[in-house]
Amino acid sequence: MVICISSERITVRKRQKLSQELHDWVIEMAVERLYGKFREAGRKVYTNPNQQKNFDVNGFYPDIVVYNPETKKVTFIDEIETEVGDVEKNQWEDFAKLGMAFSLTVQLRDVENAKKIIKDNKIGVISLWSYKTEYPTTKTIEFKEEALS
Repeated sequence: MVICISSERITVRKRQKLSQELHDWVIEMAVERLYGKFREAGRKVYTNPNQQKNFDVNGFYPDIVVYNPETKKVTFIDEIETEVGDVEKNQWEDFAKLGMAFSLTVQLRDVENAKKIIKDNKIGVISLWSYKTEYPTTKTIEFKEEALS
């Protein structure tokens, strides 16, 4: 089950088991393939898969959190999506208000819908990534940075 909480709303979406497995696997793959540069720069990378609360950002639990131990501040967050709709839009609006770099990673098929939601609602996303996978048939994945416009 996915529960999104903000100061104004609580939204619940029941995620199917396969969708939850895909979500958590994409988080793992994104950290492995895309976040090495942060670790090399001395940052800590934390994850909150499967609604775990491993590292919070002002009471929220983005899927990937980059923390700078020198400044003791979160510098970057990333949210991984297996679906894109109103539930996710509400969460993105909340994350964008946190005051740090916010990236979004969606399935390739959802890129245009995500762009439209971001643009129509003026959500402060600094980067948009897509992923393509045939999970669980094959555990391969391709990530691509997308243009936001």
